[in-house]
Amino acid sequence: MKPRYEKVTYTETQSFSVERIVGPVIDCVFHLHPEYELTLVDSSSGMRFVGETIDSFSAGTLSLYGPLLPHHYYSPLSESPTEDWGQVRVVKFKRDFAGASFFDTPELGRIKKMLDDSQGGIDFPKEQAVEKSIPLIDKLFKSQGAARFCLLIELLSCLSQLDYKVISSVPSGAPLPQPDERTNRIIRFIHGRISANKRISQSEAAKEAAMSPAAFCRFFRQSTRKSFVDYVNEVKIERACMKLLSSSDTIAEICYSTGFNNLSNFNRQFFKKKGLQPFRYRKAYQSL
Repeated sequence: MKPRYEKVTYTETQSFSVERIVGPVIDCVFHLHPEYELTLVDSSSGMRFVGETIDSFSAGTLSLYGPLLPHHYYSPLSESPTEDWGQVRVVKFKRDFAGASFFDTPELGRIKKMLDDSQGGIDFPKEQAVEKSIPLIDKLFKSQGAARFCLLIELLSCLSQLDYKVISSVPSGAPLPQPDERTNRIIRFIHGRISANKRISQSEAAKEAAMSPAAFCRFFRQSTRKSFVDYVNEVKIERACMKLLSSSDTIAEICYSTGFNNLSNFNRQFFKKKGLQPFRYRKAYQSL
């Protein structure tokens, strides 16, 4: 998927960027930048796109994205309960923010490995993050100058010792994506239709992209490395996962409310994506 290139700005007194974003939802275009990005979701839930991976996020999701890794958070505005439901804190920094060879020192070997692993994005376990990392993030956002600088190093050290997991595999030597406004427009169109529980077809998406169906099919596969049908099904399945864990709706109700036309196809597509039947997925994850 071709994302928008984002330019991160710094003031004369900053070597890295610290930002708190508040709004009805967390909603940004699919984008990339040369900085590492540490993102903590304080409030909100929705769908997330990292590299070629589609999954969900919720309050407490703490992630680290490597340079030039495309990523995107999306929540339908219709699902926002308040004007400040979408809250996220973001720290962006370049690898050399503390000096060109700073992370090559032996004492910082674990941080260096974590930064290398973040090429495909990293998720940190929520329980460990709440206990060990979020208090440091709180201090980081309240501090200034040298204290903030030292806190970032301390935070990275803390994170490097957690049991993190890589989100998306990145093929070695894969070409870097380039900014593309058309792809972002198509993404929003697809999500808007699915969020409103409206039918979405490849011909409709092709029309939105101002392309012929055949050209759109090639463009979409080149941009996402997925077919249009597979991509739409993945989006629907992730929405179903969120409903399975956050509502008491029946499996059949969730099937139809996420855009599937029959229960057997829903069960088949769900198992293909998650390796579990919907009722087993609900039982397994609600017991955690």
